[in-house]
Amino acid sequence: MQPQVSTTTPSTALPALMLEFLEHSKPELFELGQIVCTRNVVSWAEDNLPGVLLEGSLWARILIRAHCTGCWEELSNDDQQLNRSSLEPGNEGRIFSAYTLLGEKIYVITEWDRSVTTVLLASDY
Repeated sequence: MQPQVSTTTPSTALPALMLEFLEHSKPELFELGQIVCTRNVVSWAEDNLPGVLLEGSLWARILIRAHCTGCWEELSNDDQQLNRSSLEPGNEGRIFSAYTLLGEKIYVITEWDRSVTTVLLASDY
């Protein structure tokens, strides 16, 4: 694969670098299906996150990538084990992640059939 020459401006350089990094990070452990965000989490992000993280919904892409690669450190050991068990063939179940950004708890949930992944505020749950 030939490297692509980037013509990013300083305001778009970070999102472009982050997306490239995300694409080359750990492999995905499961399918995500359709990805959706609640209106509340999008409004919260727009009101609280720096513009560079809003470009291309970089903030959501980072959380989704962490979710599907098994970055579940904010969960209890029992919840982490439930996620790992849900990856086993014949034992598929919902996969749940929790992340805290600027003091706000955000959940990422993939349905048992891997048809939909939802990003939402904990208060939306």
